[in-house]
Amino acid sequence: MGASLAAMTAHSQLMTGGAMHEAMSAQLSDSYIHSTLSPAPDHAWSLSVELAAVQKNWRKAAHDALLGRHTNRLAYRRDPVQWRPAASRFNGAVHVQLIKPGRALHLIARAVEQSAQARFQCRELHEWLHDSLRWTDEQALRGDGLDIRTLGLPYPARALLRFLAPWSRQQRLNAIGLHKVLAAKEATGIRDAPALLAITGPRYPKAVYAAGRAMLEAWTSLNSDGYAVHPYYVITDMVNRLRADRLDTGLASLVQASEVALRAALPSMPSDHQLHMLLRTGRPLADVPRSVRRPADQILMAEFGRLASH
Repeated sequence: MGASLAAMTAHSQLMTGGAMHEAMSAQLSDSYIHSTLSPAPDHAWSLSVELAAVQKNWRKAAHDALLGRHTNRLAYRRDPVQWRPAASRFNGAVHVQLIKPGRALHLIARAVEQSAQARFQCRELHEWLHDSLRWTDEQALRGDGLDIRTLGLPYPARALLRFLAPWSRQQRLNAIGLHKVLAAKEATGIRDAPALLAITGPRYPKAVYAAGRAMLEAWTSLNSDGYAVHPYYVITDMVNRLRADRLDTGLASLVQASEVALRAALPSMPSDHQLHMLLRTGRPLADVPRSVRRPADQILMAEFGRLASH
């Protein structure tokens, strides 16, 4: 009996597919995993694995490392990061670059700030964020959103975030520069980071999928070595929206300037490559509450039922 999962062609969904593949591969090896990426125009991905293979070949150490993977959005210690990326397993389709404090890191902080200014002026993303927030323990236990405790916000900042939930309020305050204040705050974490990981590569679907695999491999390895990790997707998301013509015209210049700053920070990145994910990393100052994950059987058993009904 096999379990199968599928997703659409959006960049984030392809990254998710690659990350899921890497999680399965770490516990079983690729030899037991069947993956497909359908041809244009949809490029949907699917993964399947025989349940018998899981029972016979499961690697507990890898499983425990995956369960230990988490996001830490708090401040980090300033100790130098000694971790090194593993050699690429993806035939040049993905590059993982460790960036330490210096000019490149400051340029990337500028790029994050410019992209974040655009994001805080985008109604779709504003409403998506607030729909995903989980404010109570009962809501957080559903495992389908972002537990507010994981943001590490002091009470005044939490109150402001809740006050800003209606887009009309955010929009009115943006008129007097709130989006710039919020974006500068977001970029502070990058400017103060002991190190960043930039995952880059070509834009074609197989490369995006491979970037998802590389992201999970690096993230799990960093956490296993005692480093905290905080993903930043804002540059990638805003640049992809600009290319897909899904961004308000008035925001284009901010996103274009963000990409210029990013490419100045990563001069060796070819013109047909892009940033797939940025990870902030360093030694944690404190443990952080972790968002609850939905039990796998709530997802997989539903899929089994759907397959059985056909």
